[in-house]
Amino acid sequence: MPNPSLNSNALPRKGTTACAVGLAALIALVLTPTSPARSAAPGRVIDVPILTYHRVATRRSTLPKVTLQLTVSPTAFAQQMHWLAHHGYHPITVAELYAALHGGVPLPARPVVITFDDGYRDVLTQAAPVLARLRFPAIAFVITGRISGSDPSFLTWGELTRLEADGVEIGSHTVTHLDLLAATPSEAYGQLVQSRRTLEARLGHPVRWFAYPYGGEDPAVASLVHRAGYLLAMTTQEGAQQSSAAPFALHRTEVAGQDTLTDFAWILTHDGLAGVHQPGS
Repeated sequence: MPNPSLNSNALPRKGTTACAVGLAALIALVLTPTSPARSAAPGRVIDVPILTYHRVATRRSTLPKVTLQLTVSPTAFAQQMHWLAHHGYHPITVAELYAALHGGVPLPARPVVITFDDGYRDVLTQAAPVLARLRFPAIAFVITGRISGSDPSFLTWGELTRLEADGVEIGSHTVTHLDLLAATPSEAYGQLVQSRRTLEARLGHPVRWFAYPYGGEDPAVASLVHRAGYLLAMTTQEGAQQSSAAPFALHRTEVAGQDTLTDFAWILTHDGLAGVHQPGS
């Protein structure tokens, strides 16, 4: 089983590491509201696949094509999580990833990070119970302007609190899902700060992790994310190698709705690459 979660609200997980003291010090840095965002020490590269999900719900042929692409069925999701467990993978928190990049804290064998984008309600109802049974941590990057909004497919603030209590960390995905590359620096910075402050006020603790809407990032946008107080940010660039020299450009791989279990295994065993979904071809 993975190491204990660094989210104090998460379910306890079995096992400890010999590096608990160093890890605790780095957690204190992350959770201190006044701690500045800073880049990790340059030169450290670690292999950690970061999986991206959006919706975990029934796939219907009547769904729009893009929604179908982003929707993994509950059965497929459960199979994928059990595949991780049965093949010796250890899901870790983003704080553990940060500690490894920033401070060289050792990670368990075959670490992997599980992420969800946008803040859909089915992450609470369909994904979280599976993760809880396996004692797997995860993180949901939420669009704060859609929480408790008019669209019932998104979480409410009460449900977001429940999701966090179930062991799923919360990160920012801006206020309105703004493409930061298409925004002015002022607009982008405003969304970055407002979403983080809203989450911190609602959840009662610092929020230090960010995911770019549409994967829209470049060095200028990454600099704004840094200035807004985040410590790590995740892109949509595929790959499993994460560099301490680029903490605001972490690689992630989307798990698509049509992916088979063979495709899923391919992603995990081929450096987080999902470009080839036909391993036998």
